[in-house]
Amino acid sequence: EGYYNYLNWIKDFSEEKPDIKILYKHHASFVGDIKEKEIFNSSKVKILSKGNTYPYFKKSKVIVSFGSTMILEALSLKKKCFFADPDNCLSTYYSYHDYDKDFFLSSYKDFSKNILLSINSPEIEKGNFDRMCLESDDVSNKIYNNLIKFMNKN
Repeated sequence: EGYYNYLNWIKDFSEEKPDIKILYKHHASFVGDIKEKEIFNSSKVKILSKGNTYPYFKKSKVIVSFGSTMILEALSLKKKCFFADPDNCLSTYYSYHDYDKDFFLSSYKDFSKNILLSINSPEIEKGNFDRMCLESDDVSNKIYNNLIKFMNKN
């Protein structure tokens, strides 16, 4: 139910702000969902399931997801990101994480307000993004160098 509430948030937002381009990207393994199709049937939301997600991240002003760790990866790119969590329905999923609560949107009002603020704000707030996810461009070297340091200590 929370997932469908999230989809309705996207649809409602697209209707309230028709000038904002919204792309909804699925994982390549997505096989379809009849209810989702009904929700987006008459909306302007563009839905994609093929292709790599990172090029879309790099072009996006704001990234929102329902329960995907891709938000953490997008944060590594210093993007404005949020977890949609309608009525705190994902609280058991996120409860053991130590994320900043500013990344969670639990109502449509918060969703709409934060998306608009993020689109209209030219800069991302400063934060320790590396504590959530390392930037992918250099992560292999960082892992390798840390393993070498660790092995040299032992």
